[in-house]
Amino acid sequence: MNLFTQHVGKINKSAILIVSAGFFMYVALRAYFLSFTIDEISSFEHLETFSLATISLSANYHLLNLFLMKFCSQLFGGSEFALRLPNVLAFLLYLIFAVKINRNLQLPFKFSALILLTCNPFLLDFFSLARGYGLSLGFMLPSLYFLLQYVNGKKFYAAVISLLFAWLALLSNFTLLNYTIPLVGILLLTLWMSSNLLKQKLWYSIILLIISACAIAPVVQILFRLKDHGELYFGGNVSIAANTIGSLARCFAYFSVYRIIAKYLFIGVFWTALIFSALSVMLFIKRRQLTTTTALSFLLVCGIAMPIIQHLVFHTLYPVERAAIMYCPLVVLALFQPGGAWKFKSVKWIHCSLLLLLCVHFFLTMNFTHSYSWRYDSGTKKAFTYLKNTVVENKVIGVDDIHIISATYYLHTLNASQLRIQSLGGYWKFKLGCEELNPNYYGMAETNKISTPINMNEMLYDYIDYYYFDQYFLDRMKKEGIAYRVIEAYPFSRSALIELPHRGNN
Repeated sequence: MNLFTQHVGKINKSAILIVSAGFFMYVALRAYFLSFTIDEISSFEHLETFSLATISLSANYHLLNLFLMKFCSQLFGGSEFALRLPNVLAFLLYLIFAVKINRNLQLPFKFSALILLTCNPFLLDFFSLARGYGLSLGFMLPSLYFLLQYVNGKKFYAAVISLLFAWLALLSNFTLLNYTIPLVGILLLTLWMSSNLLKQKLWYSIILLIISACAIAPVVQILFRLKDHGELYFGGNVSIAANTIGSLARCFAYFSVYRIIAKYLFIGVFWTALIFSALSVMLFIKRRQLTTTTALSFLLVCGIAMPIIQHLVFHTLYPVERAAIMYCPLVVLALFQPGGAWKFKSVKWIHCSLLLLLCVHFFLTMNFTHSYSWRYDSGTKKAFTYLKNTVVENKVIGVDDIHIISATYYLHTLNASQLRIQSLGGYWKFKLGCEELNPNYYGMAETNKISTPINMNEMLYDYIDYYYFDQYFLDRMKKEGIAYRVIEAYPFSRSALIELPHRGNN
């Protein structure tokens, strides 16, 4: 029996290693192939001029990500992959601690946490992009692991390490404030419920509070300055349910043909986790027994309560889409950790079904062409690579404003000196209909309500040789009877490189 158990253990380890390697390769290849997005370009353009003094001028500044981007660009050059490397490596950290956390939660299978925490296409996007979201998730998981270690009776150093990783996560993405503050509360609660001497508890509390103050106070100051500068415009003002949970569910569905089913499945799982967590917190208040279940439940409940309180007190917006990505691992860990419940066959079946559904969803949505939040930017690199390789004379390219930043970036990156760009249209002036550009989350809802369809003749000029347009403008041209020839279409970004027949470009 011992030999059999050892053999099964080796097989499980090999399977986990293979699956982890597969996920890592997927993320790394996407980092290599994906076209640079508007937010990545904005960060890249500020690498030289960025300083701590300017951190409060733009919410696009993800502090730790900017420093690591600059470091990698100096070390490996300015390629997309080099600039995204910090997030790719953060995914390695994420994978390692996903496996480690599995041991703490007594899940039915050794690979359960690995699948539950990674088979979310929207979450995986951010490990392939040069933004702070992937970094924050990569640091958040070891923070959670050491929290569980501390709650399980390990030494005080585990609490310190958990808080230090949370600090790194917060420096990567300021929205992790909604994770860090509840974490400090749980660490202090665990400390004061321990059997340590009073004097030791006081000293340990001082250490935790000093680290917490150093981590949280500067970020809070920066956030208030960003709010004063009108930079915290990305978010919703309806409710946590509609904005935070609803937007995450839509992103999780990831443009799939079964997106309605995926959306409501996510919402169901989220609410189930939240209800279970609330009940667990109430049980703790009654019994005064702190467990890993209680700790994870506290994190989710308090993490959800934080933006509600901020909205009521400071009139801030509810976190949406990528700004709410931290809730994905919290929901998974809060829901799938009732160790003793796995003895019930029905619970095991539900667990296995969700594992299977997540795997199927991952395989049906995996791609090397686009990310969810910036899908509209996925064709720009291909369009300008084509123009660079085929156009030899000086030509003018008309580009709508939704693509102008990425078009300008690739014009310079590809050194296409024979091309000149002309910006056309208004970024928020028209109802583009992009799922990933929900105007309600960009503070532009009113502008879109009063917008009127554009007359395409106002955007077409004789001196322009080619146009790179979003599908919205192409549809308008068809409706107005304006003929054009598609040179190359990029369906994932719903854009196309076109020319008008009278220009005679071949």
